[in-house]
Amino acid sequence: MKNKIVYSGLLIFALSMLFSNGCGIYTTENVLNPPYSISITEDYLSFYGDNQEDSFIGYNIWYKENSSDTYKLCYYKYNSNTYIKPTLPKDMVDFNGDSANIVYFSDLFPQESDKSFLYLSTYESKKYYFAISSYGINGEESEKVEFGLWPNQ
Repeated sequence: MKNKIVYSGLLIFALSMLFSNGCGIYTTENVLNPPYSISITEDYLSFYGDNQEDSFIGYNIWYKENSSDTYKLCYYKYNSNTYIKPTLPKDMVDFNGDSANIVYFSDLFPQESDKSFLYLSTYESKKYYFAISSYGINGEESEKVEFGLWPNQ
């Protein structure tokens, strides 16, 4: 009889915890829209964004040398400033989807080099895969949207 009371008490406790915590289903606040209409040329990356979320603070640009590698963040040098996270701050981009955002490979750098991707491609014949994601104030991030291999000749 004592075991039935203990099990009944545990069952009531477990059910109350389950229902008080939303039945185990959760929602993620601050989900960010990913960039869209992406394209890649010999000289630059282009993309649109529709990020009206309050937590949105910019875009991260990612790179890797091999398709099986893990993406790393690029850094961006612009007007004597260096940006890493986010790679492109909100005040430097169109996040309303009104016009394309253009980022030149001459301004993007791998983390481990002071040579731009354009330099590394032109003079060292290196190729890279690129991706982009939206980034939020609390570290939230959209899915990575992949540009593909560059240069692809």
